[in-house]
Amino acid sequence: TYRILKKDLSQMNVGSFFYDLEAYDALVAGSDEIWSFTSKFMRFIPEYFGIGISRPMFSYASSGISLSNPPKKQFDAIVRGLKAFKKISVRDKITQNWVSESTGRSDVQLVIDPTLLNPFFKVVNTQKKEQIAVYGEHFSDEQVEAIRKFAHGKNWKLVAIAWKHAWCDSYLEADCAGDVQQCFAE
Repeated sequence: TYRILKKDLSQMNVGSFFYDLEAYDALVAGSDEIWSFTSKFMRFIPEYFGIGISRPMFSYASSGISLSNPPKKQFDAIVRGLKAFKKISVRDKITQNWVSESTGRSDVQLVIDPTLLNPFFKVVNTQKKEQIAVYGEHFSDEQVEAIRKFAHGKNWKLVAIAWKHAWCDSYLEADCAGDVQQCFAE
């Protein structure tokens, strides 16, 4: 996702965030796969889990969908950090399940990816298109099979957005959050 948001981030001053956390009354972790640090594309950032943070923590649409077998000592620290969050929302069922099960929390809410919340889409084509937008980098073989089967049963095309997938019929490039939103609008 950094690749997609790089253009947007280059226009913002986000570099000093971790240097003065005490300057904030509360902190929000999210969104995206900030908790998937065992993926080869991510790294462990303790602050994303509330570790070492004395301010109230909240999560919005965070994901750990690619988290796999973290070291026990690290995972124990993560669980302690997540238990201290005031509220947690996540953007996928896998993350909702592991956060709930590992922390004992029953209040982990499932919410939509915030890149899809912009109400100001510019719709250029109002004709109904029989296609499915495929947005995401990681899909299991079972997910791909289910998506393809559903699309085939409806005779709909699969359109990959932002990440190319050989199993999709076409691909739409997205270089920033606005591009992603516009792809969904069209």
